Amino acid sequence: MIKGSSKRKSVEDKGKSKMTFYFLFALSIATFLFFMMPNYNNGDNLFPLIVVFIAYCVGGVGIYFYVFHPSGSRLEK
Repeated sequence: MIKGSSKRKSVEDKGKSKMTFYFLFALSIATFLFFMMPNYNNGDNLFPLIVVFIAYCVGGVGIYFYVFHPSGSRLEK
């Protein structure tokens, strides 16, 4: 009985993790589009736009590692 409930909790945690990741990813995309894209100005601000885009990509990868723990318990077994 305990084994089944722990498995259920694990599945629920994975679902919450995915929801958290998608929410934070969508929030970062919306923030980028809302604040950075209006400042494009026909190529005058292209370099800062690219730098901020790269920073957002790095942040997205960081959120992915924080939420999903790809180097966690599966590699220890």
